[in-house]
Amino acid sequence: MAPRGGDEDERAAWAAPPGSGRYPDPKVASGNRRRIVRSPRRRKTGPAVPGTIDLSEPSPRIAVKTLKTFWTIHKWAGIVLALLVALVSVTGFLLLVKKDFAWLQPPTERGGAAETAADFLPIDAIFAAAAAHAAATGTDGFAELSDIDRVDFRPGRGIHKIRSKATAGGAPLEIQVDAVTGEVLAGPGVRRSDLIERIHDGSFFGDWAHGWLMPAVAIGLLLLTFSGLWIWMEPIVKRRSRRRRAKALATAPKSR
Repeated sequence: MAPRGGDEDERAAWAAPPGSGRYPDPKVASGNRRRIVRSPRRRKTGPAVPGTIDLSEPSPRIAVKTLKTFWTIHKWAGIVLALLVALVSVTGFLLLVKKDFAWLQPPTERGGAAETAADFLPIDAIFAAAAAHAAATGTDGFAELSDIDRVDFRPGRGIHKIRSKATAGGAPLEIQVDAVTGEVLAGPGVRRSDLIERIHDGSFFGDWAHGWLMPAVAIGLLLLTFSGLWIWMEPIVKRRSRRRRAKALATAPKSR
């Protein structure tokens, strides 16, 4: 029924047959026509009643905001840690296979057998043998005691691994001496695995990297793991929750 009052165009629009496309826009319609707008019913909230099923859903805004937060953490943590994680992964793999490749670490030789500790030569004889061999091969770093970084004694294999502070390409040099006979079995060899180990734990870059950067990398990996699990599990948990609510709604007794 066309409204009373208003201009001629509006009355003509209300009098037009259905499908003519001449119905007036409610936003610009005259104020003479009364419009009744019904608001949707809102679910009453309150304490749960014992024996009833709560079919209310969590706020979608909170779920989206939480998921977005974890996405942001996962993205930026991955971007920042990508290079460091790749470096740690590669160096860790090389350390795992270092004994399989002589280029990474010289193979451990086997010396003479000893019945008791008295069968082993004194340490000064071992140093003298290593220094003489280094001088004969034109290698620096074994002439003085201050040149030695450490000595690795392997009584089961009957050898001493004498490691020098001198390096070749950043990797220390090593001479292996028979602990029973004093014969030089191998060397000077380059222990590139020691250099890789220093890169792996960050000490190659300085104490700050070893003490601060690498622990931060470990924490970042934990954040990546936790945020990745959340991003993967959140849709699964949400789908299962919807199925439970739908099942509960289907089996709930209908109110009369």
